Amino acid sequence: HNVHILVIGPPATAKSLFLQCIKEKVKDCIYYDAANSSGPGIIHDLANHRKARIILIDELDKINRREQTVFYNLMETGEVHITKKESRMKFKMNNPKIFATSNSKERLTKPLQSRFSPYTLPEYSDEDFIKISVTLLTLKFHFTSSLASLIAQLLLDEDERDIRTVLHIAKLIRPKDDKIKIKKVVETYLKYQKADDTEFNY
Repeated sequence: HNVHILVIGPPATAKSLFLQCIKEKVKDCIYYDAANSSGPGIIHDLANHRKARIILIDELDKINRREQTVFYNLMETGEVHITKKESRMKFKMNNPKIFATSNSKERLTKPLQSRFSPYTLPEYSDEDFIKISVTLLTLKFHFTSSLASLIAQLLLDEDERDIRTVLHIAKLIRPKDDKIKIKKVVETYLKYQKADDTEFNY
């Protein structure tokens, strides 16, 4: 069945990581970053990937509301009909399924929302943040669980709950580093990430 999934949640709740995991594990899958795409642009590209079974769209809410209409028929029937002065296109896909992410529903049209099964992700609790960080760092970087927990706790101490930051920090740390070195890396990274004035073209 043409079930479509919309994952909604604030930044830093691993919505994009969810799509990346699907992209890495599933065949006949195509990924789009809506922050750097348009609705018609995605549809035109899909014309060259008609066999795709799963379509991943990250940050769907970044697509202009007027351009969201191009997905309606695709989601209902797998068919695309575009007849405009500057563009004519007609093709059919075999029951594609869309997995999309969005920071909120406000920027999505009601008809588009109605075609999705929405799942809302709350902001991480401290316990969730540590658990997810440990899982990611032990699997992706082969850190010990104690080292991964330390990194997560140091970030929590700085009121930082972004999983992307966990991954960035992990790339700067060696498994043999002690707590003092790791704390220094975390503090230095966050210090320069939070610099307010980044415009130097005076």
